[in-house]
Formats: sequence, structure tokens, C-alpha cells
Amino acid sequence: MTTDAFNWTMGRRMDADVVVPFGHWTLSERAGSRDFAKKQHTKKGTALFFTSDCDRKEDMEVLTEVMDALQGSTVRGCGASECGWLQLCLGEYAGDFHFLFVAESSGCYEHPLEAIYDAFRYDLVPVYFGHKIQAGLPEHSFVDAFAMLPATDIIDYLTALVKDSDLYSAFFKWKEDHALSRLDDLCYLCDALRKNLQRQTNDVVAWWKKSNLCRLNHRFNQVHSQPHEAYIH
Repeated sequence: MTTDAFNWTMGRRMDADVVVPFGHWTLSERAGSRDFAKKQHTKKGTALFFTSDCDRKEDMEVLTEVMDALQGSTVRGCGASECGWLQLCLGEYAGDFHFLFVAESSGCYEHPLEAIYDAFRYDLVPVYFGHKIQAGLPEHSFVDAFAMLPATDIIDYLTALVKDSDLYSAFFKWKEDHALSRLDDLCYLCDALRKNLQRQTNDVVAWWKKSNLCRLNHRFNQVHSQPHEAYIH
């Protein structure tokens, strides 16, 4: 593979030439499922969190404290050893948990929005540990953990949500008039062609292998070098 063989990079990555969003919001006249209170009774676990061996512990101190207090479950290696890949683990485990913990910086996700949208699709309440995220998300659709520091207050709040099905179900009210979907990826490519987009990525091979946080030569990249839903044109 040589850099000269490609014109653009394309994927759900902020550093791609053609960026494909993680999701597309539309207003929906058809209300989504409202049986979240019933679903909650089948959930035995509290929080689910995916981590990689290149995540920095100093960035996860608050998240780890809350996770330990709630006796949540951490899936290491982004789920590669347990399920093959993160998306497969989510599909298998989501029904057992109330929350998906989302770190601002993670080796498992290109961007925190990717994890938040995954939580929406699997009927989990995303709990975001990071600075303010400008995302245009529906009101009351996720928990902004850093807005309720210290950690003890976060723990108390999440514990209350687990115990009260009405409070928990309120985080899915957005499904009554919003729908999360994905447009055909080629739509974004067509837009780029019409705009005559200029190439920004010089080393396509390095871009292809690059992980969000890990150094290019980090062993995480060497073992898990497959890009997550990324394409090259």
C-alpha cells in the first residue's frame, strides 16, 4: 500500500478528509418504545465501561472511583479478547446494564460522541466524564458527570437512577420525538465531490493504522490495527 494510490481518507474519524458523522438526528412522528421501566427490571448490573491498555490512569480517576463504588464492570482491551470487538460486546452485554461510562479520551473510541451514540442505540444511559461536549444532543439524554462533582455526588445520583425506574426512564424520553439513524456513507462522499474537497492527509498508511490516543508504535496498535468503521477512497 502506497500513499500515492489514494486521493482521500474517509471514515468516522475527525482527522479524515471525508468525515462520516457517528449519527444523524431527525424528528420522528412515530414514538419510540416506552417500556424502559420494564426493561430496567431485567438489568442486573450498573455501569459498563470499555478501556484499553493505552488509556492514562490519571485521566480516569473520577470515573474509576465512581465505577468502583457502583461495582460496575470494566471490559479491557476494548472487548477484543472477550467478544472479538467492542460492538459485539455491546450487543451481548447491553441488556444487563443501566449505564455506559464514556471517557473524554479513550483508546476504544475515536471520539466520545461515538460511545454516546452507541449507548443510545443499545438503550443505555451514557454517563460522560469530560469537559463540555458541543454535540447537539437531545435534552436530558445523557448524564454530564463533571457537572455534578465531587465523585460522591455522581455516585449518589446514579444510585438514585438505578433505584427509581421513573427517573431512569426519563433519559429515554427523547425517543418520543427524535430518531437516531445513519445516512448512507456515500452521501458524504458525494458532498465532498461536489465541493471539490482538497486532500489533507499526506501519509495514508499512518492514518490507517493510527489509534486515537496510542502512539503509532504502541503494542495496542500492533495487536488491534484494524480501524473502526473507517474507509479509504
